[in-house]
Amino acid sequence: MRMTCNFLLAVSPNRRFRTLFTTSLHTSEETDILLHRVSSDMMTQILDYVYFRWVDIRSDNARQLLETAEYLWVPGVTELCCDFLKDEINVDKCIGILQFAR
Repeated sequence: MRMTCNFLLAVSPNRRFRTLFTTSLHTSEETDILLHRVSSDMMTQILDYVYFRWVDIRSDNARQLLETAEYLWVPGVTELCCDFLKDEINVDKCIGILQFAR
């Protein structure tokens, strides 16, 4: 299921990105920055949301995408993932989602 955000959200530069790219922690020649706990697939999803305002949320990636959005402080993706999980909840999944939430 592809979730599309049709309204424009004000995406303020988040602190982690600002720190990563605007401080002297990295040399100007350094082009690769390692974000621990963030897979390339999840980073692609986050960047798609930031640039294009859409994210592909599915049953097999919703939890990992939610964790990544929380870690990188991207509240729009966090909200979309929570809405997706609420819509997907059923008797079989409720215990797993409860454990994940804890």
